[in-house]
Amino acid sequence: MEARLAAVEARMNGLETRMDRLEGRMDGLDGRLRAVEQGIAAISTKLDVLVSQVVSKLPSWWQMPAVIASTVALLTALYAGAQYLHSRGLL
Repeated sequence: MEARLAAVEARMNGLETRMDRLEGRMDGLDGRLRAVEQGIAAISTKLDVLVSQVVSKLPSWWQMPAVIASTVALLTALYAGAQYLHSRGLL
C-alpha cells in the first residue's frame, strides 16, 4: 500500500513540476499577448486618424460637377472661337 502511495506521490510531484513549467510559459505568453494588444490598439488609433484626415480632404459633392461643367464650357468656347476665326479666314 505504501509503495502505491509513494508512486502516486511521485506522479503528483511530476504533475506539479509540469504545471509549474506550464504556468511559467503561460506568463510569458500573457506578456506577449498584452504587447500585441497594445500594438494593435496603437495601429487602430493611427488608422482612425488617417481615415479622418483622408475624409476631410475629399472634395465636396458639388466640386466635381463644377469642374466638369467649367471644362465643357471652356472647350465649347475654344471651339466656338476657332470656328469664328476660321469663318473670318484668320485661321
